Amino acid sequence: IFFYSGARSTEILSIQRKHIRLEKQEYDVLIKKGKQYVWETKIIIQNAIPFWAEIVQMCKSKEDFLFSYGLVPGEKKNTAKQITIRWRTHVKNKIVIKDGAIQLKSKLDKENDFEYESITADFYSMKHNFLDLLDSINDTEINTAIGYQIILEYS
Repeated sequence: IFFYSGARSTEILSIQRKHIRLEKQEYDVLIKKGKQYVWETKIIIQNAIPFWAEIVQMCKSKEDFLFSYGLVPGEKKNTAKQITIRWRTHVKNKIVIKDGAIQLKSKLDKENDFEYESITADFYSMKHNFLDLLDSINDTEINTAIGYQIILEYS
């Protein structure tokens, strides 16, 4: 959901069930930039709908935050710091790239496997990767919505 959103982690963590209109493929999010707070409606990309549907189905209340503690719906809002800690614990510290494939670090032969790449990217870099992907297909006159459709066709 985060990758396909193009949003900041703090924005995604603030989304409650009441902000989502799955049937319209959209959600509302509060954008906080400096002292300006503005509600914006964002689209849900086709590829992300199954993920959104799953998390929405898990909500017990329209007031639930989608990504509360444990990254499941709940009453309490999670923090970006928790996402950073989870990413470091479950991705950066456990996953490597060896021979072009993703592998668990624990599955490496400790005595013989020395040639692998560690994951160095932060969680937040996914947002930039997606936006860069949009930019790469977004010719001079193509808007973001059309860019999303192009991604769907090539993914």
